[in-house]
Amino acid sequence: MSALAMELQPHFLFNTLNATCTLVHSDAAARMIARLSALRRRTLEAGRQPLATLADEFELVEMYLDIQRIRFGSRP
Repeated sequence: MSALAMELQPHFLFNTLNATCTLVHSDAAARMIARLSALRRRTLEAGRQPLATLADEFELVEMYLDIQRIRFGSRP
């Protein structure tokens, strides 16, 4: 049962995030939700691998930074 729950929880989260994207009226909010969903999906995939490449690590960092750029906008 716990293995099944682990499989269902990410699907629920991603489906909810995608549904939320359709409900928000701000492009920035929709982009942030989409990036958060992609980042979470990648971290779940990475957790299944024993090792990560440097390219994979950079991709995760770039996804995180994209979220922060949206969050803070043009602040110095």
